Amino acid sequence: MSSTGFSGTIPVSAIIATRNRPTVLLRTLKTLSRQSRYPAEVVIVDASDNAHTVELYENMQDQWPWRTKYLRAVKAGAAVQRNQGIDHSTFPVILFMDDDIVIHPSCIERLWQALNESDTIAGANAMITNQTYQRPGKLADFVFAFLNGERLTSYAGRCFGPGLTQLPGVDGSADSIEVDWLNAGCTLYRRRCLPDPVFPAIFEGASTAEDLALSLQVGRDWKLVNVPRARIYHDSQPGEHKKSVTGLAAMELVNKHFVMRSVLGRKGITDYFKFAVMMGFQFAGTLACKRGLSEAPARITGFGIGIYRILFSH
Repeated sequence: MSSTGFSGTIPVSAIIATRNRPTVLLRTLKTLSRQSRYPAEVVIVDASDNAHTVELYENMQDQWPWRTKYLRAVKAGAAVQRNQGIDHSTFPVILFMDDDIVIHPSCIERLWQALNESDTIAGANAMITNQTYQRPGKLADFVFAFLNGERLTSYAGRCFGPGLTQLPGVDGSADSIEVDWLNAGCTLYRRRCLPDPVFPAIFEGASTAEDLALSLQVGRDWKLVNVPRARIYHDSQPGEHKKSVTGLAAMELVNKHFVMRSVLGRKGITDYFKFAVMMGFQFAGTLACKRGLSEAPARITGFGIGIYRILFSH
């Protein structure tokens, strides 16, 4: 037995925000339980409008090789639920986990090893096998170079310009690769390196870009790494928070504006021009498929709402 209570545990508190996904959550927890190392504590923050998730907790809590805490969410939303979970957690390292991931063998142990390679490393995240870096085409390369201020041979794992991000690249030869930002799908952070609050109040509902804001803040003073051999599959699920295309577009604009201005500190005219180019480029990318074309009017309406909120609400 370890000092944390179970053989194989590490001093980590896993935080899982969930809503109306008991079956998917159970699958995630099962893949976590099969790890070579696993967190000493799992904190489930549940915003469900039914009792299915709490029933899962009550039926399974004694079967897991970790201490489980179940919390009813004070307010629904990925960021606010994670804040609540952190406030009720115990251990010096936090593991943010989505409730709809499949964790590959030894993933958590490899993250733990990478985090402990150096005291200067504050965060380490897993490679999402079905969401990886794609080399930009000619137009994208031109836009990226403009936003970044110079052309790079690779933008993998980078955040540049007013806050455009690219996923890390697959490199099986490296134990860890330093990156500019971390998503929160399966990510370890040292608690002492986290800001207070971890996620600002602006991030509500689906909380678009909350992981970007957090990792950029932490990355000012600490190193962030991606661990290519620590792998997960992200089986993205539908939900109430994703149904409004207009609402999501407005949230994306407002939250990314917050990242540019309040996190990156980019407030000049050139920054705003680049922000408009970035959002326009990303919007244009959604028009490549039939669904994107059908949703275009709703997205444009959402951008209009977002601009109004930026000008008059924040």
